[in-house]
This record gives sequence, C-alpha cells and structure tokens, in this order.
Amino acid sequence: RFRETELEAEDEGCEAQNGITIADGILSDTALDLLRDWCLESTMWFATRAGYLAAFMQDAFNAPLVVQLTEELQKALPSILGDHQLMNMWAFKYSNNESDWPLAGTAIHADIAAVNVNMWITDDEANEDPEGGGLIVYKKHAPRDWGFMDYNSLDQVPRLRTYLNDSERVVVPHRRNRMVVFNSNLFHETQTPRFRPGYANRRINLTFLFGRRCGGTANEAQHSSRAASPSKPPPQTSFPRQPKRRKRRRTGQDGEL
Repeated sequence: RFRETELEAEDEGCEAQNGITIADGILSDTALDLLRDWCLESTMWFATRAGYLAAFMQDAFNAPLVVQLTEELQKALPSILGDHQLMNMWAFKYSNNESDWPLAGTAIHADIAAVNVNMWITDDEANEDPEGGGLIVYKKHAPRDWGFMDYNSLDQVPRLRTYLNDSERVVVPHRRNRMVVFNSNLFHETQTPRFRPGYANRRINLTFLFGRRCGGTANEAQHSSRAASPSKPPPQTSFPRQPKRRKRRRTGQDGEL
C-alpha cells in the first residue's frame, strides 16, 4: 500500500491502495540513455493511435533492460509493488508535427490493474510547455462493476468527461526521468504534448501495470457492463490486447538501474 496518500482509503479493493506519488531522478543516467536510445532506434512500434505510436509487451516491448527495470522497481517499492505481478507494459511515442499527425495525448481512461507506473524519458529541452506535456490524474475511480470498454474506450470519452465533471485532479507536468505511481483504477489522461520538431524530441512515455484491478474484486471483463452502459459496446478500445507471440529468451544484464 502507499505509505502516503492524498486520497482517503474508503474500503478494501479499488480504494484500498489509493495514492498518487511522484519521484524524480528515478533511473541512473546510463540506464536512462540506454532506454531512450532503444526507444528511438527500435523497430518495435507496430501499433498506431491518433497522435502516437505504440509498442506493447506482447510484441517487442520486452527487452532484458525493460524486464530488469520492472524487477528493480518491485524491489525498490515493496510496499506498493512487492505483492503485485507485472500484468502489462508498453511505450507510446507521440507526434510533435501537427502537419503530419494531430497533437493529442492519450484520452481519459482507467487501466485494468492495481498500480500504474508512468515514466518519461524525453529531454526537458524538447518540451515547449514546461508546465504541460505530462499527466492529469483524476481523484475519481472507475466503478468496480464497469467492464473494460466502459472505462477504456475512445467512444466513451464524452460520457467519461461528464462523469468526471465533479472530480478533483492532480496535474503532473512532464519531466525527464520522472515517475508517476498511482492507483490504476483512477481515471487519467495525457496532457497535450507540445514538443520541439525533430524525431529525437518526441515525447516517449513508458507504462507498467502491476496487479489485478481492485485486488480482483472488480469486473475484469473486456466487454461493456450492462449496469454501466446498456448500449452496444464500442468497436475499438484505446488499448486493445495484442496477440500473443512466441516468448524470446531473456539474456542476462548486469548492473543496477
């Protein structure tokens, strides 16, 4: 559980681990440079969204360096991550040229996990909006009876904005080597990225999901729940599951991150 929290724990489950915390300088310079170079040079970016490219764990976002990072995060944060299994991880690389792609962050959603870890690796000099380019975390949960497509679907964004009209929020500006950790059942969205032109200046976000949503007590179905939305489920989710592929052999890598 989070040792310090801005949100009062209401009950066991979705609200039991109900914190938001920020840490800067989380990675060594060596590890940060290796991650950034890999994300810039790798051909793992197989998925596209409106405004950004995506690389998922099931495809190629699973290099030994990234796996080592998740293991060391669990060791470094035992009270938050120690009891949770890694459920998913991905990287997003955002557009910084409005003439090619819309400048858009990831829309409002919650994720199907217990704890969400977001990490940013782009240089601060690339960000043209020092108070933006980061993350907005709302202090309101996705109801535990909602199915995945109720809280993680582009078609549901207008309804979610109405649902969050009365919610307070925590705004976290983008900083290189900053990590944001929060209850994954809290709604969140990316601020509009405004980064300098040039490929190396694109905003790159790493996301790691740990544990089961609400400790396994919530609806974990992929379809829309009847209680939350009686209409036909939207045809496309923000983060669809990727097809499984043959596991690669992991090679050892020494040194701490």
